[in-house]
Amino acid sequence: MKYSIEEIKTLLEGITPGEWEVRQQIPYSQALLVFAGRFENNRTICRGEWTTRQGDNDLEFIAAAPTIIHDLLAEVERLRENIEQLQVQLAACGVAAMCNTAQSRGQQECVVGDYGWSQSYQDVVNAVGREIALRDQLARHLADQELLVGQERRRVARECAEIADSNADEYQDEMNIYPDGDPKVEVYEKAMVACEYIAKEIRIRYGVEG
Repeated sequence: MKYSIEEIKTLLEGITPGEWEVRQQIPYSQALLVFAGRFENNRTICRGEWTTRQGDNDLEFIAAAPTIIHDLLAEVERLRENIEQLQVQLAACGVAAMCNTAQSRGQQECVVGDYGWSQSYQDVVNAVGREIALRDQLARHLADQELLVGQERRRVARECAEIADSNADEYQDEMNIYPDGDPKVEVYEKAMVACEYIAKEIRIRYGVEG
């Protein structure tokens, strides 16, 4: 822009006050003028002699210029305020997106009617709320799965320990069949001790009662 908004405001404030309008200089005259003010207090802004249609258009534009510029400045100000609010609302969306824990989400205080609130902000808050709920649901599901896995692991461990105990008992019975000093007694004894050790370690490791 050649002129800044502030420069345009200064120029507008310095013009002749009053409503500008196009009139004939005298009745039936072809000379048109742009007047500011009315009747005895009016002031000639510019004059067009023996005007053409193009000249008439120029005068009409000159007369309308103060109102046009005033309205455009008001529109610029309104748009600037809208842009500023949109920037705040966009920042609020970013903050809401990062508050994805129950604690941080509870600190969100922006509500309908606040300067930083927008429907997009609310959509982000709702989406983050769904994310938190799904994450909590997943955590509960994993905890339930872990509990079930732990229970199944202990069940299998208990069965294995019981099998090891049963094998140890069988080896004990086999030992009793043979007399002392028989080589098979030593073999069965080692097998029995091994099974008893295995059963003990399983119970300790997996917390299975004997």
